[in-house]
Amino acid sequence: MKKVLAAAIFSMASFSYAIVDGEISIGVWNQDPKGYVQYPADTGTPLDVEKDLGLGDKTRFSAKVKLELPLFLPNIYLQYTDMKFSGSGNVTNIRFGDYVFNASVNTNLKAKQYDVGLYYHVPFVKKLTKNILDPEFGIVVKVVDFKASVSGKARLAGDTTGDTESTYSESTSETVPLPLLYLSLGVYPFKYGGVVGEFKGLKVEDDYFYEYSVALRGMYPVKMVKPFIEIGYRFERLRIKNEGDINADVRAGGFFGNIGIAF
Repeated sequence: MKKVLAAAIFSMASFSYAIVDGEISIGVWNQDPKGYVQYPADTGTPLDVEKDLGLGDKTRFSAKVKLELPLFLPNIYLQYTDMKFSGSGNVTNIRFGDYVFNASVNTNLKAKQYDVGLYYHVPFVKKLTKNILDPEFGIVVKVVDFKASVSGKARLAGDTTGDTESTYSESTSETVPLPLLYLSLGVYPFKYGGVVGEFKGLKVEDDYFYEYSVALRGMYPVKMVKPFIEIGYRFERLRIKNEGDINADVRAGGFFGNIGIAF
């Protein structure tokens, strides 16, 4: 048992020593949704998330971890973004799933995101610019956990009786992995602050996703670490076509704030 414990401690120490740089941050993002959702993809009604479903802006949690390894090992990028909305609206003869809704409906929409990636710094730029410019490039796989549900007074699709007295609930979900190009640029003309920008995006057949963010970063070096705060703007767009019989074009943008520590 002691040998196992000693080996575990040694492994953790070795891993900590191997990480020469990195950062951890958490924050909130105010998301203002726009776009549409259609289910089934061929026969459903494209539902506007604002006008039809009554979805409004929400402030949600996000977190990011970047671990930078020595030698030629790729650096590690991890991010989680919570995204979910709920609302109500009045609709007329719209089809969602197996039902045709014709009254007030309640809607829940979520698109939680999990990013896992590898990246490198552009060689020599940081050194040549005396730490003013810090560009990065890599690959990130974004896994989107998408789900939409609608409930309200409805009738079965194909029912010509016009009976809308029953309450039904219909939902659809799909997990979509998206491989994305990752680009980042940090500009630090001052000791205590700078500007950080990120872009992720790629098109795969009829599906595509892209997002960008730009933030002002203020930091205060304390010995081996640099606590920081960020205030900026983030926008993203997810377009999926006939994935799990879903068509969707959902966009979200808004201001965000983060706190973190770089080491």
